[in-house]
Amino acid sequence: MLKEINLIRNIGCFDSFSGLTDLKKLVLIYAENGRGKTTVSAILSSLANNDANILMGRKRLGALDEPHIVLNIEGETENTIFQDSKWTNYLENIFIYDDEFVSQNVYSGLEITANHRQSLHEVILGHRGVSLARGVDELAQKISDCNRIIREASSEITYDKRFGLYIDPFCSLPQIEGVEHAIKEKQKQYDAVEQADVISKKPLFSQIPFPVINIEALKDILSRELYDLNETAVQSVRKHFSLIGANAEEWISDGMARIISEGEGLERCPFCGQNISALDLIDMYRAYFGEAYIALNKDIELHISQYATGFSGDQLSSKQEDVNKVIDLHSFWGKFVELPELDIKWADISPLWQKARDETLSLLRTKKSSPLTKVELTGDAQQTIERYISIISGVQQQIESLINSNEKIREIKASADSSNRQNVANQLNRLKATQSRHSDELKGFCDIYLSAVSKKADLESEKEIARAELDSHRQTVFSQYHNSINAHLELFGANFRIGGLQSSDAAGLPSTTYHLIVNNHQVPLAIQGDTFDLPCFKNTLSAGDRNTLALAFFFASLENEPNLNNSLIVLDDPISSLDDARTTTTIQKIRNLVSCSKQVIILCHLKAFLCDIWEHSDKDNTTPLKMTRGLNNTSEIESWDASSDAFTEYDKRHKILREYAEQDTQDKRGVAQCLRPVMERYLRITFPEHCTPGTSLGNFRNHVKNLFDNGQNIMSVVDWRELRDITEYANKFHHDTNPAWQTEQINDNELLGFVKRVLDFVKHGTT
Repeated sequence: MLKEINLIRNIGCFDSFSGLTDLKKLVLIYAENGRGKTTVSAILSSLANNDANILMGRKRLGALDEPHIVLNIEGETENTIFQDSKWTNYLENIFIYDDEFVSQNVYSGLEITANHRQSLHEVILGHRGVSLARGVDELAQKISDCNRIIREASSEITYDKRFGLYIDPFCSLPQIEGVEHAIKEKQKQYDAVEQADVISKKPLFSQIPFPVINIEALKDILSRELYDLNETAVQSVRKHFSLIGANAEEWISDGMARIISEGEGLERCPFCGQNISALDLIDMYRAYFGEAYIALNKDIELHISQYATGFSGDQLSSKQEDVNKVIDLHSFWGKFVELPELDIKWADISPLWQKARDETLSLLRTKKSSPLTKVELTGDAQQTIERYISIISGVQQQIESLINSNEKIREIKASADSSNRQNVANQLNRLKATQSRHSDELKGFCDIYLSAVSKKADLESEKEIARAELDSHRQTVFSQYHNSINAHLELFGANFRIGGLQSSDAAGLPSTTYHLIVNNHQVPLAIQGDTFDLPCFKNTLSAGDRNTLALAFFFASLENEPNLNNSLIVLDDPISSLDDARTTTTIQKIRNLVSCSKQVIILCHLKAFLCDIWEHSDKDNTTPLKMTRGLNNTSEIESWDASSDAFTEYDKRHKILREYAEQDTQDKRGVAQCLRPVMERYLRITFPEHCTPGTSLGNFRNHVKNLFDNGQNIMSVVDWRELRDITEYANKFHHDTNPAWQTEQINDNELLGFVKRVLDFVKHGTT
C-alpha cells in the first residue's frame, strides 16, 4: 500500500513536488489531460516491474538532474527511492490499467498482433503463473547456457583428438595407470596383426654354437712329455736331431717308419741301404718313437685338426650369418615384444676369432714339430684366447636372454590373427583416446563438457517438472479466465464474446489464441493479406467495444489473482469511449475491488466519474486528490473537495428550494427558475420510459392526459392536476414558455406556496 508520495522530481510535468501524505485505501485523483496522470501511473508501473527505462524516458524536458522519487510503502522500514536510474526495492503486487496495458496486452490502434497475444499470456497467467513461466524460461536459459558451454568445449575436443569415438563416451573414459605402456604394447600387437603372415614364418631365437678353446686342455697337450724314456737315450737322440737340423725329429720319425726289414733281424737304412741292425742309435730311435710317442703325436694332430676345422673360414662365415640373423630377429621381434638390449658387433668377434685360432694352431704345430718338447703358452697367446672366450661368452649370454623372450614371441605368433585386426585396432584407438582425454590439453575441456552435460540433464528434468506444473496451471487458469472475461462482457452489456481462448507455444514463445463471437458468428482477430471487406477485430468492434474488451481482460485477470487482497490496483482513465451503462458497471467493479484489495488508485479527467465513486465510498478510507497547474506549467497534487464537485445541479437546485422554504432570499427569480428542472429530474427518474431526456413538463403532462384518455393511468388524477398546476406556474419563468420570463412579477407568498408544493411532490411521490 502506498502511504506517502514524498518526492517526484524531474519527471514529466513534475518539477519538484513533495508532501503528499496519509493516502487511504481508496485514492481518487482528478486531473485534466496533460497534468500528470500518466506520469503517476508510469511511476507505479516502473516500481512494479523494477524497470528504470519507464521513468528515464519521461525525464522532464530541460531538467539538469536525473529523475528522483521518494515513496513510503506500507510495511517497508525505509523509504522506497528511485535515484541514479534504479529503485532501492520494488513492489511486485501492483496491477495497472492504462493505455500501456491496452497497447501491450490487448491491441494497438485497430490491430491485435502476435506481441499482444504473447503479453496477454502473462496477464492471464497472473503472478503465480508468470513465476512458473519465468521459472521454465530461466531453466531454458540455463539449458541454453549449458549448450553454449558444451559447444565451446566440443569445438576444442576435435574428432581427430577423440580417435573416432563420439564425444560423450570419449569424455567418460576413465584414466588408466600406465596408459603409455599399454599403448606401446597394444601397438605392437596391432603391428603383429598387420604382419601376421610374416610373423607366422619368423623363427624364434636360438643359441649359436661358437667353437671354443679349452685353455687347460691346450696347456696340457702343449706341455705333455714321455716320462718312461731313458734320459741318456733322449739326450743322445736330441743331440743327433741337432746335427740333422730343422725338422729333424719329424724327418727321422718318418724315416723310422720306412726302415727296410729283410727278416731274421736284418734291417737296412732306407736312405743308404746299409745294415743297421746292430746300431745302438737305431734302438734309441725305436725307443724314442715308440707307441707313446705315436699316441701323443696323434693327439696333437687331432687338436690341430679340430681347431683348424672349427675355426675355419667357412665356420667364420657361417657364424657371421648366424649373428646377423640374431640381430635381424632382434630388430623384428623388438617391434612386438620388449626385448633385452643386444650389443653384438661382428667386427669385434672376427679379429679375435682369427687371432685366437692362429695363436692356438701355431702352438700346436710347434708342439707337433717336436712332440716330446714342452711348449709354453705365452701370455699374449693366452690373453688373446681369453678375450675370445670372453666375447663369445658375452654373445651367448645375450642370445640366451633373447631365448628367454621366446614365450612372449609365441604369444605374439598365436595372437597374430589377421581376422582380429579391427578388434585390436579398436582397442588401440581406445587406449590412445584415453591418453588424449586425460592429457593436459583436453582434460579441462572434457571435465567442463561432462559437468555441463550433467547439469543440462538435471536442468532438463527440472524443466519437465516445471513445464508440467505450468501446463496444469495454464489449463486451469485459462478456463477460469475465459469464463470470467465473458462474464464481464455480459455485465458491460457488450454484444460480443470471446471464444477459443487457450495457451499456445507458437514459434517457441508462450502466447494466447482466441477469436471474437459476434451474433453467434466467429470473427478472427486479423485477416491475412490485403482483404478489407471481411469481418475481423478492427472493423467489427467500435472504440467503446475495444476498450470494453480491454477492461474485461483486466478485471478478469484480477479475479484470478490469488494475492489480490495484498495488491495495489491502479486505473488510469478507465472509462475512455465507454457509454453510460458501461461506465456504471465500471464504477461498480471498482467499488468491489476496494473491498478485496489492499489499495485502489483511480486517476481520471472526468469529475462526475470520480464523484460517483466517492459518493458511495467509505469517506474515512478515501483520499480525494487533484492535479493542478503550478508555476512554469509544472504540476502539483493537492487535496480535492470531492463532496463539493459531487453536488449535482439537481442537488443544488433542490437545496435552493429548501433554503427558500425556510427563509426568504433576495434572488426569488432564481428560486422560481429551479422549480421546473427539479420536477423534470424527478419525473425522468420516476417515469424513465415516458419522460425521456428533452421532454418538457408540459409535454409530459399532455402525454399523461392522453394515456388517461386511452385507459392507462401511470399516476393518479390528483397528482396529474398537481403536476398541471405546478407546470403552469413554473413555465412563467423560462424563455421557451414565456417570452416575458425576465420581467414576470413574483409574489413571495405565491412562490413560497409552489416551492413547498414542488418539494412535497418530489418527496412523497405520486399516488
